[in-house]
Order: sequence, then C-alpha cells, then structure tokens
Amino acid sequence: MKTREGDYNDLVFGIKVGSFARMWIRALEKAGLDERDEKTRTKFHVHSIRKFFFTQMKMSGMPTMFISLLMGKSVDTEQDRPTEEEVREEYIKHRDAVTIYED
Repeated sequence: MKTREGDYNDLVFGIKVGSFARMWIRALEKAGLDERDEKTRTKFHVHSIRKFFFTQMKMSGMPTMFISLLMGKSVDTEQDRPTEEEVREEYIKHRDAVTIYED
C-alpha cells in the first residue's frame, strides 16, 4: 500500500527497514545478545519483539482481541469490536508487562 510517506512495507515502527535493522543490531550488541546462528544471522530477530509483546500481554491478562488489534492483526468482525479508546485504556492497564527499561 502506497502512502505519501512511502510504502508501508518499507517501514518498521515508522522507521525505514534498513535504519531499523542497524538500530536493532546495535541494541543487540550493547545487550551482549548479538549471537549468530550457522547462517550468520542474529539469533534474535525483530519478529522476536512481536512474540515477546504478544506473550507478555497475554500473560498479564489482556484479552487476545485487544492484543491482535494492537499488533495490526485482523480480528473476527462478528464480535463486538472495541473502540480505539478502549484499546488504549487496556494497553495502559497492561503496559508494565512489556516495559523493559525506564529512565
């Protein structure tokens, strides 16, 4: 899908894929987690963040539909779909589950 800013497929968290990849590698290096597998790829991938987010939110008690909406997944439209405000409030209730570092 094209936008005025560019192609959505070229963005990760609103940042160009190449820029995000460099930031990701630097973060892994700083954390001492830059191990490589036999193909010389990092063992921890960007997709690991999505898995972490889903797991932590689910374990904290957030309903799956809210997690799915936050992750941009499609949800069953037969159910009552929460409003953006309800999703925001639910996220705020559970955000400590995914907070790793605070200044």
